[in-house]
Amino acid sequence: CISLRNIAIPPTCLVRVRVFDVFDGAFTLQKAIPFNSNSGNPATISEALKHRFDELPIHQLCYYQQYHPPNNMLQHLKEAIGAAAHLDITGMQQDCLGMTPLHILA
Repeated sequence: CISLRNIAIPPTCLVRVRVFDVFDGAFTLQKAIPFNSNSGNPATISEALKHRFDELPIHQLCYYQQYHPPNNMLQHLKEAIGAAAHLDITGMQQDCLGMTPLHILA
């Protein structure tokens, strides 16, 4: 899939380093994730996706919202907002793929 743009890898997941060599969307991810001197390194992509939602509880809640019962979502959102009180309150905070919580929900 060359247009895959919204992906997260659980931090405990073991990812084969070469998985992004054969992944058609790897180039898209390489362009999206801001790299340092290891630019394009598949291990760097993997680590960025494993820690995509670190310090971004609202992003994480939006990404995994289908796993929460709808009647509990408001409470989870209130908790996430409380945990993110130190972040940008405009909702424009971006993750490593440049997405805001609303991008993730779309």
